[in-house]
Amino acid sequence: MIEFVTLFLGALLTGPRSVEIMTGDAVAVVEVWLDGELEERLDAPPWRLEVDFGPELSPHVLDAVALDASGQELDRTRQWINMRHEPAQSSVMIEGVHRGRGAIARVSWASLGKTDEPRSVEAYFDGQQIAAEDPRRIRLPAFDPNQTHHFRVRLDFTDSLDSEAEAIFGGVYGDEVNTEISAVPIRFKKGRKPKTAESVQGWFLVDGVPQKVHALEKGPARIIVVRDMATQSYLNGLAARRTTFTSDTRLKKHHRVEFVSACPEQIQRDEIRHLVFPRSLLYSWKNRRLLELLAKVVPADCTPDRQLLADAVAAAGLAAGQFGLRRVVLLIVSGESRDRSAFSPAEVIAYLEKIRVPLVVWSPGPSSGLETEWGRATDVHDLERLRTAFDLLEKDLERQLIVWLDGLQLPQSVELRPGVQHVTLVK
Repeated sequence: MIEFVTLFLGALLTGPRSVEIMTGDAVAVVEVWLDGELEERLDAPPWRLEVDFGPELSPHVLDAVALDASGQELDRTRQWINMRHEPAQSSVMIEGVHRGRGAIARVSWASLGKTDEPRSVEAYFDGQQIAAEDPRRIRLPAFDPNQTHHFRVRLDFTDSLDSEAEAIFGGVYGDEVNTEISAVPIRFKKGRKPKTAESVQGWFLVDGVPQKVHALEKGPARIIVVRDMATQSYLNGLAARRTTFTSDTRLKKHHRVEFVSACPEQIQRDEIRHLVFPRSLLYSWKNRRLLELLAKVVPADCTPDRQLLADAVAAAGLAAGQFGLRRVVLLIVSGESRDRSAFSPAEVIAYLEKIRVPLVVWSPGPSSGLETEWGRATDVHDLERLRTAFDLLEKDLERQLIVWLDGLQLPQSVELRPGVQHVTLVK
């Protein structure tokens, strides 16, 4: 009986933002918490407030708690900020459950597609499709409130963009199974790889409290590439001179490469201006060697004058960290990059450290200079240096593991227990 109307999707947020919440009739008070601290206590609708996400780009968790007139908790909902990239999102709340007649499913959504409105809406009640003439207020058929019922709504925005929301209500609905776990990347020293979850129990703390480790896995790895468009002619020339030496740049079988354009599309949704940085398909060792991909997978209509390089790197970090995989963001930058970003390189570097996404910076080398706004870059101005740089990148990925901890944790809140050796948290 409580949901966010304001859905921030994949926006990178700082500063004050307006937040709106919807509730059921029994709700007398709404508490809004940011990172475990009470922001505001609302005692009457409209359930709307301003939340300040601070001056720095940082992950946050936003909770809304519904209370009745006696102060008892009725329901709660959560939204992650600067943590997840979801191009479409929806939520549903059921009104009038106790009556069994005239109940309404209130649906809220947001999309970063070309339009915010879905092209089609399908609603299902207990497995049977029902009419959705007004997709924001879907009337439910009469039902027995003493029985358990299931409602699901599917919103289709484009061929590749959709969202679903569902609710279970009525009857005696038992406690839900907690499936909330957090992926934390670690890096082990050569020859010191932990083998099992049991071998790392007690190593990870949140606010000084040891966290239960559910699993320890290697799994796939994601390399997300952002290119300064001023380097494209260099990459093209290097690819044209390639020899059999570049066979060493073939990806490993469990590695995937994705490209994020430095030139965004701008989409206005309510009071928020979303910058959507187009992402390529996922490429693997079956497609091409890395150098071929760097030369041939070129974003459309992106020029050095249009690029928002630092903002694109932040978006790439957000994408890299959302799947619970081993990860790295690879930035290829010239010595004199043109950048119109809202965030500075220093701000983005600090943000990537908080969400535990490593950043690797390459540069064409002496002609452009290796000292960049991103720090000192690795020289890749010829084939041999590129191969060496890529070999180091892959070796670092091979030393990463993913630890699955109990509960949903902000990545910057997780620490290693003092005295733990041979592993570090990725940053």
